[in-house]
Amino acid sequence: MPPSEISVSSKNHDDIAIAGHKLVARDDSRLFILKMLAIDSERTFFEKILPDSSLVEYCPEYYGVYHKKADGKFISGEPPAGSTAKPFICMSNLFRGMERPNAIELKMGVIQHRQTASESKMAKSVKKCKATTSWELGFRVNGTLKTLADGYVEKKSKFVGRDLKKEDLPSFFKTFFADASEEQLATIRDQVNGLLDVMSGPRGAGHRFISTSLLLCFDSGAGGVSRIGMIDFPHIEVINGIDEGYVKGLRSLAELLDHVRD
Repeated sequence: MPPSEISVSSKNHDDIAIAGHKLVARDDSRLFILKMLAIDSERTFFEKILPDSSLVEYCPEYYGVYHKKADGKFISGEPPAGSTAKPFICMSNLFRGMERPNAIELKMGVIQHRQTASESKMAKSVKKCKATTSWELGFRVNGTLKTLADGYVEKKSKFVGRDLKKEDLPSFFKTFFADASEEQLATIRDQVNGLLDVMSGPRGAGHRFISTSLLLCFDSGAGGVSRIGMIDFPHIEVINGIDEGYVKGLRSLAELLDHVRD
């Protein structure tokens, strides 16, 4: 569990946002992430949906709401009444225990708009998905982060992912996972298949995850840690059945990971 008061230095802001999530900070211990609560559905997911869900092992641990004080430190609890302070949600850092973290963020699903969205927003969303691998594969690359041996953090933005075609992904994934060990790859494969088992069955039914992401992480340092994690829950819809788009993405991803070393 995090302490009731968390210190965050400015240097801990620049190496954790994969695809431009700038309102994210990491505590000095590197164990926790603080993310500004821009939309309340994300809090609803962690507090109301996740605790009774089989997805809990595939998501960051949730530690509640914090707010930022004038001295820059974060304190547990809601912002004081009348305060201009913004609420943040505190979660476990998916890079915890990693000396040289590497991550690829995947925007999951085919439908990436709410069913209540305006016709123009729906049309724009569908057009974007059809222009990327989202439409055919159920996911697209939304950014990458690699930590090099000298400590330099190399990033690729979501715009690189939008230009990737289906035929580009095998070589893209091979390059990204070049520094991953067989054990790390096996762990990621097993976790992706485990998440697929949940999402494609009755335990995963009842919700559609719109514009959410899946992070695949591994340590290219001495730690040897690897893990996956579902992140970003801006919109969740109640549905009958399973989230077919997310399941499609996981199946495509599982097949791709099976051939990373080919």
